[in-house]
Amino acid sequence: MDTSGFESLRPPPDLLDDPGRVEREAEEQGEALRRLRQELAGLTGRATSDDGTITAIATDVELRELQLDPKAMRKPSVDLAEEIVAVARAAREDFERRRRELTAELGVATPPQDLDAALAQMRQVGEAFSRGSGDVQALVEQFLRRAPGGR
Repeated sequence: MDTSGFESLRPPPDLLDDPGRVEREAEEQGEALRRLRQELAGLTGRATSDDGTITAIATDVELRELQLDPKAMRKPSVDLAEEIVAVARAAREDFERRRRELTAELGVATPPQDLDAALAQMRQVGEAFSRGSGDVQALVEQFLRRAPGGR
């Protein structure tokens, strides 16, 4: 039996030299998620109609503010309604653009919905890996030794 395909199971040598690296990297990622949570709490998107009579401020879950200049009230109701919807949509899109920029700046690919749960999970994975990296290496070595044609 050829065991060469199992070499990919072996942890990278530099990881075995520094098993605390995973935990440190998880902490760094956790810090980035904490910063992201703080920044997202105050993040809004903003849009204004072409004529400046309608302004909307939105978050990911709500239209936080809608400002109508008195001139906007002179528009036909159907036109006004369509323009309000368009400006609100543009404010939401502005929020999404800002969120993508912020997550890229902080090095977080996509913000998880529950940041607290993501932080806790990252800590658990880092701790488990730190505890178990020696065990994994031993299991891989043992498997490779026992496999036909192994070491």
